[in-house]
Amino acid sequence: MSALFLKGLKKYNTAEEKIFIEENYAFAENISIDYAIMENAKNVYVLPATFDWNDLGTWGSLHEKMPKDDANNAVVNATALLNNSSGNIISASKNKWVIIDGLEDYIIVDKDDVLLIYPKSKEQDIKEIVSGLKR
Repeated sequence: MSALFLKGLKKYNTAEEKIFIEENYAFAENISIDYAIMENAKNVYVLPATFDWNDLGTWGSLHEKMPKDDANNAVVNATALLNNSSGNIISASKNKWVIIDGLEDYIIVDKDDVLLIYPKSKEQDIKEIVSGLKR
C-alpha cells in the first residue's frame, strides 16, 4: 500500500490529489491501520487508559452514538418526516427533506450521486458494493 500511495506523493496538497485518490484508492488493501501498521511496528508503545471508545467505523456504530427520536431513528443533517419507521440512520444534505414510511433498521444515505437504502443487518456488504461501483 505504501508503494501505491507513494506514486501520488507529488500530487498531495495540489489540485490533482483528489483525482489521484479516486483513481487509486480502490486498489488499496482493505485492512485497518491496526493490522496493517500498528501490530507490525517496533516503535509503538501503549499506555493503559480507561475511557469509552467507538471508532465510528460503521453506520451501525454511528447510529449507536447519535441522538435518536422516540422510535430510535438517528438523523444526520437532513430534516426527516418518519412514519411507522424505527431503528434507522438517515444522512442527507442539510436542506434535504427525507420522508420515510415503514422502514425498520435501515441505513439511508443520500450523498452526491448515490442514494443508499440498505438494511443495517447487512452493512458489512456496503464496502464491497461501493468498491465494485468505483471499478
